[in-house]
Amino acid sequence: MPSVPGAVNPAVTPETIDTTICVSGYARSVRPPYSVTGRIKRQLMRAEHSGERFAGYELDHLIPLALGGAPADQRNLWLEPWTGAMNATDKDALEFVLWRLVCRHEVTLRTAQKEIAGNWIEAYRRYATPQNLARFHFGRTGSD
Repeated sequence: MPSVPGAVNPAVTPETIDTTICVSGYARSVRPPYSVTGRIKRQLMRAEHSGERFAGYELDHLIPLALGGAPADQRNLWLEPWTGAMNATDKDALEFVLWRLVCRHEVTLRTAQKEIAGNWIEAYRRYATPQNLARFHFGRTGSD
């Protein structure tokens, strides 16, 4: 589990989701540049995974940008492994499903944020079901 609590972007609220996170390109528009994230990742790698491969980890937003996570707040950034059980690929699937559920107003923003920050693995089991992954065409292009 991540060693960070997560942090949210105060500009994203339940009232603003239709004009922020649910707008195509939102996450890309608030993502910090590599000049910021690369420095943070290097610091965390030295502190937490000294000697390991840089490419073996993703600097991840615990509460994803697509769910209103704080873009550059270190309380929301952690090193997520690309390999092993419940890795970056699995969390990406959960993020996508929760984003779709929030933007369809089927799950509240605050619930999604709380679930993913509290225990993203349990949230994965609850929301990233085969049915939801198929329903939202995760990993494929196209519409529902």
